[in-house]
Amino acid sequence: MKISIHNRVNCLLESCINVVMRLLGGKKKRKKKVYTKPKKIGHKHKKRPKALLEYFNVDNTGKISKIKIECEKCPAGKKTTFFMMLIFIRYLYG
Repeated sequence: MKISIHNRVNCLLESCINVVMRLLGGKKKRKKKVYTKPKKIGHKHKKRPKALLEYFNVDNTGKISKIKIECEKCPAGKKTTFFMMLIFIRYLYG
């Protein structure tokens, strides 16, 4: 048996009707957070001209000698070499 409502919707008795409607309103907008401290400025890399001169020394005869000590733990076959840094009286890996 069919029932007509306003000649638009035809449905049977004891049938499920899914209604989709738009909701108005909803959750309230969040209050903007007020920060007490200024934003922390991050570290920026500084390029140093002739930084290589800190690692090597050239004599008058043209002989090149290392100023800093290389790390023994790192493999020697790699492209990069790691130097030890002198802090107070001891050398540290850096």
